[in-house]
Amino acid sequence: MLNLNEENFIEIEKRADEFYHSINEVYSPYFNEKIAFNSKGFKHLKFKSDRQARPRKDQYSRLKLLSLAPSRNPEND
Repeated sequence: MLNLNEENFIEIEKRADEFYHSINEVYSPYFNEKIAFNSKGFKHLKFKSDRQARPRKDQYSRLKLLSLAPSRNPEND
């Protein structure tokens, strides 16, 4: 169940921002290349375009699930 209140959203957004910017880049077997986790990508999680924010519920889901993104590069193991 989605528990979306302002306080909860702000906490999830803060944690997602810290996590996202700690990743740098990861290897994607799907794309067969390294994927950069930069500010442009984080903005994409929150906005559809430069002037249109995603609905709050959509942002919340994306930010909450971000922790499932890989945080290491298997090529370096």
